[in-house]
Amino acid sequence: MTPLPHIPRPDDGEADLEALATLDANGLFMAPRESEKDYLKRLHQFAERMHDFNNKLETGDGYLLDDLKLRPKLSVTDELMEVCANRTEEHYAFRAEWVPAFYINPKFSWLFGGCAYYSMPDMFTVVILRKSFRNRRKWLFYDRREILSHEMCHAARMATGSRVFEERLAYRVSDSGFRKRFGGLLHSPFDTLAILGSTFLLLGVQMLKTFIAPGVPILPFWMLVIGVAAFMLGRDRHCHRALTRAIGNLENVTEHPATVAFRCSDAEIEQISRFENAEELRGWIQNACEHDRRWQVIAHRFIS
Repeated sequence: MTPLPHIPRPDDGEADLEALATLDANGLFMAPRESEKDYLKRLHQFAERMHDFNNKLETGDGYLLDDLKLRPKLSVTDELMEVCANRTEEHYAFRAEWVPAFYINPKFSWLFGGCAYYSMPDMFTVVILRKSFRNRRKWLFYDRREILSHEMCHAARMATGSRVFEERLAYRVSDSGFRKRFGGLLHSPFDTLAILGSTFLLLGVQMLKTFIAPGVPILPFWMLVIGVAAFMLGRDRHCHRALTRAIGNLENVTEHPATVAFRCSDAEIEQISRFENAEELRGWIQNACEHDRRWQVIAHRFIS
């Protein structure tokens, strides 16, 4: 885990654009419509939280995260953090090696590979990986490098408040073509509940029909499962096409189209996907730069 970069003081006037670009390169993105002053205040609060975390981790009895006790001996090595940061830098031009990561199993971890704990509004993040990954790179269909780099993407993009394209962008760092394409199928825990709920409801009604009440109609429950699946797949197709079009449009104005898209909100990606030509997009970006410090940073780093 590397230290955070220098964060300018929010009361010292407008920060140097290069300093803000350095923060961006470390995965500390500015939020849409967030003023520079509020952004720097948030980062200083975040830095204080990180300082407190490190003190408790190293000088006390560990850091209690829900019911998990984190200790230095459980930390992911700097070598693995560097490998994962190299992957995110290659795809999206940022390195978030400051993200704390540990090998520890939560309760009910039979199929658990890894996940991240997030705290708002300071956007503090901790990643945990299955203990098995301490001595092996892969377990079942999980790869520790992919999980950690995936969660680094979420840690960086947390400020965007994205839901529609969040998983889709994070899964682009995967080595699996299937996960790259369909990893963004689900947008929220509600989507998971909808799929599992409709499926288990169908199973329950089928058992009821088989063993207790043969007259119970089964077709409506089949239609519910098919309807949920059709909605998910239709939405996935729309989102995939929108992100593909947005990146394609950005290719006309930058050599780093996916990197720029990664820093966009859901609404911005949808907007960029609808432009008919490069001139419209350039005008939109120019207008955004005039009103949004975040876009000045993006343009400074990636758009000549």
